[in-house]
Amino acid sequence: MRRLSLVLSLLPLLACAPQLRVRPDSPQTVWENGLPVATGTGPSLGVRAVASSLQPNRLMLEVTVQNTSQHPLLLDSTHFRLSGSSTQGRLVSAVDPEVELREIRRQLAFLSSGLVLVAEAVSVSTEGSSEELDARREELGQQQHFWETQMLRRTTLEPGGMLRGLVAFGYPVRKGELSLQVDSEAGALVLPFRVEVDPSR
Repeated sequence: MRRLSLVLSLLPLLACAPQLRVRPDSPQTVWENGLPVATGTGPSLGVRAVASSLQPNRLMLEVTVQNTSQHPLLLDSTHFRLSGSSTQGRLVSAVDPEVELREIRRQLAFLSSGLVLVAEAVSVSTEGSSEELDARREELGQQQHFWETQMLRRTTLEPGGMLRGLVAFGYPVRKGELSLQVDSEAGALVLPFRVEVDPSR
């Protein structure tokens, strides 16, 4: 009972927690569809980035990359990193979509294997287990589709080629300065952002 009282007493504090937003912090910011977009051009890449979603432990940016060089460029998640006071000085690499997809496929294979039959046989509630498994398969299928189709995945950009997708970063998001670093063979391009309290929330 005392534990329940403690949880209930914390709810008002959680409800009052400030909502954060991520905005570009550069004169090169442009506005598209009512959203501020960070832009920059390096020796071989043109990059545009805008915050797509923000959760306490995950930030997603929608990034558009164009190859402005005369040579094909390999592009994958390892080329994107965050740093700044928002990350407490740590260099945060982007989440690798291929790693996420391997884990999702592993779980789907597990659910489809004979191990599921064993789990159902020993389950206390066998009646509901089938529905729960179906729901879990559907959830994993949706996650797989999202990571396959929405994320910026490993590819080769031909000269003049352009690619758009989401890039995810997992870290405890805090207020402060934030820099998106995009690496290429010709050097790094840095786009400055700021994580701040959203005045509209």
